[in-house]
Amino acid sequence: MRKCAAAAAVVFALTGAAFAQNAPAPASPAPKPPVAPQPSPSPWTGFHVGLDSGYAWDPNVYTAAYPVIAGIDMLQIDYFGGSYSGITHGGASALSATGTSRPNVNGFIGGGQVGYDYQYGASFVAGIEADIQGSGLHGHGAFTGLASTTFSDSASCNPAVKICTDIVGSSVQNEKSIDWLGTVRGRFGYLVTPTLLVYGTGGLAYGGATARTSITQQWGGNEYGPAFISPGAAGNISETRVGWTLGGGLEWLFTQSWSVKVEYLYYDLGNVQFASSPLMTIFPVGDIIAGLPTAYNVAVPITHTRFDGNIFRVGLNYHF
Repeated sequence: MRKCAAAAAVVFALTGAAFAQNAPAPASPAPKPPVAPQPSPSPWTGFHVGLDSGYAWDPNVYTAAYPVIAGIDMLQIDYFGGSYSGITHGGASALSATGTSRPNVNGFIGGGQVGYDYQYGASFVAGIEADIQGSGLHGHGAFTGLASTTFSDSASCNPAVKICTDIVGSSVQNEKSIDWLGTVRGRFGYLVTPTLLVYGTGGLAYGGATARTSITQQWGGNEYGPAFISPGAAGNISETRVGWTLGGGLEWLFTQSWSVKVEYLYYDLGNVQFASSPLMTIFPVGDIIAGLPTAYNVAVPITHTRFDGNIFRVGLNYHF
Protein backbone atom coordinates (compact mmCIF):
# COMPACT_ATOMS: atom_id res chain seq x y z
CA MET A 1 0.00 0.00 0.00
CA ARG A 2 2.79 2.34 0.86
CA LYS A 3 4.55 1.59 -2.41
CA CYS A 4 1.35 2.29 -4.38
CA ALA A 5 0.79 5.68 -2.65
CA ALA A 6 4.36 6.77 -3.28
CA ALA A 7 4.11 5.83 -6.95
CA ALA A 8 0.87 7.79 -7.30
CA ALA A 9 2.44 10.89 -5.74
CA VAL A 10 5.38 10.70 -8.14
CA VAL A 11 3.05 10.42 -11.15
CA PHE A 12 0.92 13.38 -9.97
CA ALA A 13 3.94 15.61 -9.45
CA LEU A 14 5.35 14.81 -12.89
CA THR A 15 1.97 15.45 -14.53
CA GLY A 16 1.55 18.87 -12.78
CA ALA A 17 5.03 19.95 -13.80
CA ALA A 18 4.37 19.05 -17.40
CA PHE A 19 1.06 20.91 -17.42
CA ALA A 20 2.63 24.02 -15.90
CA GLN A 21 5.38 23.91 -18.51
CA ASN A 22 2.90 23.69 -21.40
CA ALA A 23 0.37 26.31 -20.04
CA PRO A 24 0.14 29.65 -22.04
CA ALA A 25 1.81 32.75 -20.56
CA PRO A 26 -0.54 35.46 -19.14
CA ALA A 27 -1.40 38.21 -21.66
CA SER A 28 0.39 41.58 -21.23
CA PRO A 29 -1.84 44.74 -20.90
CA ALA A 30 -2.77 46.49 -24.20
CA PRO A 31 -0.82 49.71 -24.94
CA LYS A 32 -2.69 53.02 -24.47
CA PRO A 33 -3.56 54.95 -27.68
CA PRO A 34 -1.37 58.03 -28.29
CA VAL A 35 -2.86 61.36 -27.06
CA ALA A 36 -3.21 63.99 -29.79
CA PRO A 37 -1.33 67.23 -28.94
CA GLN A 38 -3.68 70.07 -27.97
CA PRO A 39 -3.11 73.40 -29.77
CA SER A 40 -1.93 76.22 -27.50
CA PRO A 41 -4.40 79.14 -27.17
CA SER A 42 -3.82 82.02 -29.63
CA PRO A 43 -2.02 84.98 -28.04
CA TRP A 44 -4.13 87.28 -30.24
CA THR A 45 -7.50 86.08 -28.93
CA GLY A 46 -8.72 88.04 -25.92
CA PHE A 47 -8.88 91.50 -24.43
CA HIS A 48 -6.10 94.06 -24.62
CA VAL A 49 -5.49 97.47 -23.08
CA GLY A 50 -2.80 100.00 -23.80
CA LEU A 51 -1.44 103.52 -24.30
CA ASP A 52 -0.61 105.46 -27.45
CA SER A 53 0.77 108.82 -28.56
CA GLY A 54 1.46 110.53 -31.85
CA TYR A 55 1.11 113.58 -34.07
CA ALA A 56 -1.94 114.98 -35.86
CA TRP A 57 -2.50 117.66 -38.46
CA ASP A 58 -5.50 119.34 -40.10
CA PRO A 59 -4.77 120.78 -43.58
CA ASN A 60 -8.01 122.76 -43.98
CA VAL A 61 -8.50 126.47 -44.52
CA TYR A 62 -11.20 128.79 -43.33
CA THR A 63 -13.44 129.38 -46.34
CA ALA A 64 -16.47 131.55 -46.95
CA ALA A 65 -17.99 133.72 -49.66
CA TYR A 66 -19.49 137.04 -50.70
CA PRO A 67 -21.69 135.86 -52.12
CA VAL A 68 -20.10 132.72 -53.60
CA ILE A 69 -16.33 133.20 -53.57
CA ALA A 70 -13.99 131.93 -50.90
CA GLY A 71 -13.85 134.12 -47.83
CA ILE A 72 -16.45 135.36 -45.38
CA ASP A 73 -20.13 135.55 -46.25
CA MET A 74 -21.79 138.86 -45.53
CA LEU A 75 -25.53 139.22 -45.16
CA GLN A 76 -25.85 142.87 -46.13
CA ILE A 77 -28.72 145.04 -44.93
CA ASP A 78 -28.78 148.66 -46.10
CA TYR A 79 -31.17 151.29 -44.78
CA PHE A 80 -31.04 154.36 -47.00
CA GLY A 81 -31.74 157.85 -45.74
CA GLY A 82 -31.42 161.42 -47.00
CA SER A 83 -30.83 162.30 -50.62
CA TYR A 84 -27.91 159.96 -51.16
CA SER A 85 -27.89 157.27 -53.82
CA GLY A 86 -25.64 154.31 -54.52
CA ILE A 87 -24.55 153.86 -50.89
CA THR A 88 -22.92 150.40 -50.58
CA HIS A 89 -21.04 150.59 -47.31
CA GLY A 90 -22.36 147.22 -46.19
CA GLY A 91 -21.11 145.66 -49.41
CA ALA A 92 -17.67 147.26 -49.05
CA SER A 93 -17.47 146.09 -45.47
CA ALA A 94 -18.34 142.57 -46.63
CA LEU A 95 -15.95 142.48 -49.57
CA SER A 96 -13.00 143.80 -47.57
CA ALA A 97 -13.43 140.91 -45.14
CA THR A 98 -13.67 138.31 -47.89
CA GLY A 99 -10.75 135.92 -48.14
CA THR A 100 -9.24 132.69 -46.93
CA SER A 101 -6.77 131.75 -44.22
CA ARG A 102 -4.85 128.60 -43.39
CA PRO A 103 -4.68 128.17 -39.62
CA ASN A 104 -2.03 125.41 -39.92
CA VAL A 105 -3.62 123.26 -37.23
CA ASN A 106 -1.29 120.57 -35.85
CA GLY A 107 -0.06 119.14 -32.57
CA PHE A 108 0.58 116.09 -30.44
CA ILE A 109 -2.12 113.65 -29.45
CA GLY A 110 -2.13 110.86 -26.88
CA GLY A 111 -4.31 108.65 -24.72
CA GLY A 112 -5.34 105.05 -24.27
CA GLN A 113 -7.28 102.23 -25.87
CA VAL A 114 -9.09 99.02 -24.98
CA GLY A 115 -10.24 96.25 -27.31
CA TYR A 116 -10.96 92.62 -28.02
CA ASP A 117 -9.56 90.41 -30.81
CA TYR A 118 -10.32 86.91 -32.04
CA GLN A 119 -8.04 84.81 -34.24
CA TYR A 120 -9.70 82.81 -37.03
CA GLY A 121 -7.62 79.86 -38.18
CA ALA A 122 -3.94 80.41 -38.61
CA SER A 123 -3.91 83.75 -40.43
CA PHE A 124 -6.81 86.11 -39.66
CA VAL A 125 -7.63 88.33 -36.68
CA ALA A 126 -10.80 90.39 -36.23
CA GLY A 127 -11.79 92.64 -33.35
CA ILE A 128 -13.04 95.96 -32.04
CA GLU A 129 -11.15 98.79 -30.37
CA ALA A 130 -12.11 102.06 -28.65
CA ASP A 131 -9.78 104.89 -27.73
CA ILE A 132 -9.87 108.39 -26.24
CA GLN A 133 -7.18 111.01 -26.84
CA GLY A 134 -6.22 114.34 -25.39
CA SER A 135 -5.29 116.65 -28.26
CA GLY A 136 -2.98 119.60 -28.78
CA LEU A 137 -4.36 120.30 -32.28
CA HIS A 138 -4.43 124.09 -32.55
CA GLY A 139 -3.67 126.77 -35.11
CA HIS A 140 -4.06 130.45 -36.07
CA GLY A 141 -4.62 132.09 -39.44
CA ALA A 142 -5.16 135.62 -40.74
CA PHE A 143 -5.75 137.68 -43.85
CA THR A 144 -6.36 141.32 -44.73
CA GLY A 145 -8.46 142.93 -47.45
CA LEU A 146 -9.46 146.27 -48.98
CA ALA A 147 -12.68 147.38 -50.70
CA SER A 148 -14.17 150.72 -51.68
CA THR A 149 -17.65 152.17 -51.76
CA THR A 150 -18.88 155.07 -53.89
CA PHE A 151 -22.00 157.18 -53.77
CA SER A 152 -23.24 160.28 -55.56
CA ASP A 153 -23.95 163.57 -53.91
CA SER A 154 -24.50 166.73 -55.94
CA ALA A 155 -23.33 169.04 -53.18
CA SER A 156 -20.03 167.50 -52.20
CA CYS A 157 -17.08 165.26 -52.97
CA ASN A 158 -15.63 165.63 -56.45
CA PRO A 159 -17.62 168.48 -58.08
CA ALA A 160 -16.76 167.26 -61.57
CA VAL A 161 -18.25 163.78 -61.22
CA LYS A 162 -20.25 164.31 -58.02
CA ILE A 163 -18.98 160.98 -56.68
CA CYS A 164 -17.80 160.29 -53.13
CA THR A 165 -15.52 157.34 -52.34
CA ASP A 166 -14.72 155.59 -49.07
CA ILE A 167 -12.17 152.80 -48.63
CA VAL A 168 -12.49 150.12 -45.98
CA GLY A 169 -9.74 147.79 -44.80
CA SER A 170 -10.33 144.61 -42.80
CA SER A 171 -8.10 142.44 -40.67
CA VAL A 172 -9.52 138.94 -40.10
CA GLN A 173 -8.14 136.54 -37.50
CA ASN A 174 -9.08 132.84 -37.42
CA GLU A 175 -8.40 130.19 -34.80
CA LYS A 176 -9.24 126.48 -34.76
CA SER A 177 -8.58 123.56 -32.39
CA ILE A 178 -9.59 120.04 -31.45
CA ASP A 179 -9.35 119.59 -27.69
CA TRP A 180 -9.99 115.84 -27.53
CA LEU A 181 -10.76 113.03 -29.96
CA GLY A 182 -12.15 109.51 -29.61
CA THR A 183 -12.90 106.58 -31.91
CA VAL A 184 -14.77 103.27 -31.81
CA ARG A 185 -13.47 101.06 -34.62
CA GLY A 186 -13.66 97.58 -36.00
CA ARG A 187 -10.43 96.09 -37.30
CA PHE A 188 -9.55 93.11 -39.47
CA GLY A 189 -6.05 91.84 -40.10
CA TYR A 190 -3.80 89.22 -41.64
CA LEU A 191 -0.94 87.50 -39.79
CA VAL A 192 2.14 87.84 -41.97
CA THR A 193 3.89 85.77 -39.31
CA PRO A 194 2.37 84.32 -36.13
CA THR A 195 3.46 87.50 -34.29
CA LEU A 196 3.10 90.23 -36.94
CA LEU A 197 -0.38 91.54 -37.80
CA VAL A 198 -1.22 93.84 -40.73
CA TYR A 199 -4.70 95.34 -40.32
CA GLY A 200 -7.24 97.82 -41.60
CA THR A 201 -9.56 99.71 -39.26
CA GLY A 202 -12.53 102.07 -39.44
CA GLY A 203 -15.64 103.27 -37.65
CA LEU A 204 -16.97 106.14 -35.53
CA ALA A 205 -15.00 109.28 -34.63
CA TYR A 206 -16.05 112.07 -32.26
CA GLY A 207 -14.33 115.04 -30.68
CA GLY A 208 -14.46 118.49 -29.10
CA ALA A 209 -14.09 121.16 -31.82
CA THR A 210 -13.56 124.90 -31.37
CA ALA A 211 -13.35 127.67 -34.00
CA ARG A 212 -13.21 131.48 -33.67
CA THR A 213 -13.24 134.47 -36.02
CA SER A 214 -12.57 138.11 -35.16
CA ILE A 215 -12.70 141.08 -37.57
CA THR A 216 -11.52 144.66 -37.22
CA GLN A 217 -12.07 147.34 -39.86
CA GLN A 218 -10.76 150.84 -40.66
CA TRP A 219 -12.44 153.33 -42.95
CA GLY A 220 -11.03 156.24 -44.96
CA GLY A 221 -13.44 159.18 -45.03
CA ASN A 222 -14.35 162.11 -47.24
CA GLU A 223 -15.20 165.70 -46.39
CA TYR A 224 -18.18 164.51 -44.38
CA GLY A 225 -15.77 162.83 -42.00
CA PRO A 226 -15.11 159.11 -41.71
CA ALA A 227 -17.93 156.67 -41.27
CA PHE A 228 -18.51 155.31 -37.80
CA ILE A 229 -18.25 151.55 -37.49
CA SER A 230 -18.56 149.12 -34.60
CA PRO A 231 -15.33 148.10 -32.82
CA GLY A 232 -15.41 144.91 -34.89
CA ALA A 233 -17.11 141.56 -35.16
CA ALA A 234 -16.48 138.22 -33.48
CA GLY A 235 -18.02 134.76 -33.53
CA ASN A 236 -17.19 131.25 -32.40
CA ILE A 237 -18.38 127.68 -31.95
CA SER A 238 -17.40 125.10 -29.35
CA GLU A 239 -19.17 121.77 -29.66
CA THR A 240 -18.85 117.99 -29.70
CA ARG A 241 -18.93 116.73 -33.28
CA VAL A 242 -19.43 113.19 -34.60
CA GLY A 243 -18.01 111.74 -37.81
CA TRP A 244 -16.02 108.78 -39.09
CA THR A 245 -12.47 107.47 -39.31
CA LEU A 246 -10.53 105.06 -41.52
CA GLY A 247 -6.95 103.78 -41.45
CA GLY A 248 -4.60 100.87 -40.91
CA GLY A 249 -1.47 99.71 -39.17
CA LEU A 250 1.02 97.05 -38.06
CA GLU A 251 1.10 95.32 -34.67
CA TRP A 252 3.96 93.13 -33.46
CA LEU A 253 3.53 90.69 -30.57
CA PHE A 254 7.05 90.67 -29.13
CA THR A 255 6.14 88.52 -26.08
CA GLN A 256 3.17 86.31 -25.21
CA SER A 257 1.43 89.29 -23.56
CA TRP A 258 2.91 92.51 -25.00
CA SER A 259 2.66 94.10 -28.44
CA VAL A 260 3.68 97.36 -30.06
CA LYS A 261 1.81 98.98 -32.97
CA VAL A 262 2.14 101.82 -35.49
CA GLU A 263 -1.09 103.22 -36.90
CA TYR A 264 -2.42 105.86 -39.32
CA LEU A 265 -5.98 107.24 -39.13
CA TYR A 266 -7.88 109.78 -41.21
CA TYR A 267 -10.77 111.38 -39.30
CA ASP A 268 -13.63 113.56 -40.56
CA LEU A 269 -15.88 115.51 -38.19
CA GLY A 270 -17.65 117.43 -40.96
CA ASN A 271 -18.23 121.02 -42.05
CA VAL A 272 -19.23 123.88 -39.77
CA GLN A 273 -20.38 127.45 -40.25
CA PHE A 274 -21.14 130.14 -37.72
CA ALA A 275 -22.14 133.80 -37.71
CA SER A 276 -20.27 136.65 -36.10
CA SER A 277 -21.68 139.78 -34.56
CA PRO A 278 -22.65 142.41 -37.17
CA LEU A 279 -20.27 144.90 -38.71
CA MET A 280 -22.40 148.05 -38.62
CA THR A 281 -21.68 151.31 -40.43
CA ILE A 282 -23.43 154.59 -39.62
CA PHE A 283 -22.65 157.09 -42.38
CA PRO A 284 -21.79 159.90 -42.27
CA VAL A 285 -20.83 161.09 -38.80
CA GLY A 286 -21.33 164.69 -39.90
CA ASP A 287 -24.97 164.04 -40.58
CA ILE A 288 -25.46 162.59 -37.12
CA ILE A 289 -23.98 165.72 -35.59
CA ALA A 290 -26.11 167.94 -37.82
CA GLY A 291 -29.25 165.93 -37.16
CA LEU A 292 -29.64 165.04 -40.84
CA PRO A 293 -30.97 161.76 -42.28
CA THR A 294 -28.40 158.96 -41.95
CA ALA A 295 -27.69 155.70 -43.75
CA TYR A 296 -27.23 152.55 -41.66
CA ASN A 297 -25.39 149.58 -43.16
CA VAL A 298 -25.07 146.17 -41.54
CA ALA A 299 -22.90 143.25 -42.70
CA VAL A 300 -23.04 139.91 -40.86
CA PRO A 301 -19.97 137.66 -41.37
CA ILE A 302 -20.52 133.92 -41.80
CA THR A 303 -17.42 131.77 -41.32
CA HIS A 304 -17.02 128.31 -42.89
CA THR A 305 -14.46 125.62 -42.11
CA ARG A 306 -14.05 121.86 -41.84
CA PHE A 307 -12.75 119.59 -39.10
CA ASP A 308 -10.85 116.68 -40.59
CA GLY A 309 -7.25 115.57 -40.53
CA ASN A 310 -4.62 112.89 -40.11
CA ILE A 311 -3.16 111.02 -37.16
CA PHE A 312 0.06 109.01 -37.02
CA ARG A 313 0.70 107.27 -33.69
CA VAL A 314 2.46 104.43 -31.92
CA GLY A 315 0.98 102.31 -29.13
CA LEU A 316 1.78 99.64 -26.57
CA ASN A 317 -0.79 96.93 -25.67
CA TYR A 318 -1.01 94.33 -22.94
CA HIS A 319 -2.96 91.19 -23.97
CA PHE A 320 -4.89 89.28 -21.32
